[in-house]
Amino acid sequence: MYEADQPAALYVVLGGALRLQSGDSSILAREGAVIGLAETLAGLPAGWRATAEVRARVVSVDREDLFAVLCDHIGLMQSVFSGILTDRADAPNLTAALP
Repeated sequence: MYEADQPAALYVVLGGALRLQSGDSSILAREGAVIGLAETLAGLPAGWRATAEVRARVVSVDREDLFAVLCDHIGLMQSVFSGILTDRADAPNLTAALP
């Protein structure tokens, strides 16, 4: 789907799963997982390579589109930043952590 040096975007796994790889580390992002939010907000590269596991359905939102939506919906922006501050251990759709 994308390479590690590609500009980050927000990805939501709607169905199936994505395999995310960085060096020797790998995680499986299953249905419902949101990927790349912090990197997209910071304007950083993705940092991992993503490949679809079996059939995957994914929606992506690039940085400019994400900021346009967040600027128009303050409640959504507050929820996004609140979610970023929430402990990553609460993310049940990730099976392992990247370094």
